[in-house]
Amino acid sequence: MGQSTSPSIRKVMFVGGIVTLASLILHICIGSYAWYSPAQILSALVGNGSEQIVSTLWDLRLPRALAAGLVGGTLGITGAMFQAALRNPLSDPFVLGSSSGAALGGALALILGFAGAFGGLGLMLAAGAGGILVLTLSLLLAKRFQPASATTLLLGGMAVGSMVAGLLSVLLILAKQDANRVLRWLFGSTSSAEWIHVPWLLGALVVALVVAVRKGRALNALALGETTAAHLGVDLKTVIPALLATGTLSTSISVGCVGMIGFVGLIAPHMARILVGADMRRLAGLAGMVGATMLLLSDILAQRLVGVIEIPVGAVTAALGAPFFLWILSRKSD
Repeated sequence: MGQSTSPSIRKVMFVGGIVTLASLILHICIGSYAWYSPAQILSALVGNGSEQIVSTLWDLRLPRALAAGLVGGTLGITGAMFQAALRNPLSDPFVLGSSSGAALGGALALILGFAGAFGGLGLMLAAGAGGILVLTLSLLLAKRFQPASATTLLLGGMAVGSMVAGLLSVLLILAKQDANRVLRWLFGSTSSAEWIHVPWLLGALVVALVVAVRKGRALNALALGETTAAHLGVDLKTVIPALLATGTLSTSISVGCVGMIGFVGLIAPHMARILVGADMRRLAGLAGMVGATMLLLSDILAQRLVGVIEIPVGAVTAALGAPFFLWILSRKSD
């Protein structure tokens, strides 16, 4: 039986798309040092206008804005997947320690000097490998406990993530002069985004969205509990690892491009759930739009909030995300 969507939900999805697109245009127009009008941007897109505006648009603002939108969208979608698969409203894409693994892989790439390898993709690939490695260790550790469950997986992920975070701290101490470079990346920034990253980030978002929608029934069942999901025909031994691997890989690719961005993957699914409900087949899309909008607007603040000094966008999302999260918690407790 096909999925039906009420007119009100279609309207919410349409408005969400418009808001996301408006945020993308606003990000491109404002930039970090000069405001360009939409007319100037449109003219530069077709190769007209001053050489400076055309160069700034194509070399700096477009790849940065697209990266921010794609990363935010990926974090929103994978956050919704993790919250459903692990039946934990406090889950986010980093809950199983994959963030620590991605951070360690990226830090090693920066310190050892192969961040720019493979045509500039070395950092992203190293972060992706680190995130998947930590997820694999978390899954193996969870299988040591019987019965295996979402709780044991979370505990295993926390243990492995803590261990990897400790290794990262040691690495930063040993890095000496490279530590500041690594820390700037870890705090989160879209300033280093280039066109070569955009197809990878787009691929990560598309894969996460397709998996979330295609496995929507399984995720909906998992949100009701593993026993219920098993009775409904969900193969827990294959579905959960596949969902977590997809989310971890997509998130790790994002981390490899822009560093650690907190709260987006935690809050975006909650905000989307308020508007369209918990059905993953529509929740994933709106969570992606909300996440993209959140990161685009946060990146505008990161560029403009403190004059000519750009602050890490991860700090902005954390500062804005905490009050939003408290508001969401207060709504649930009413």
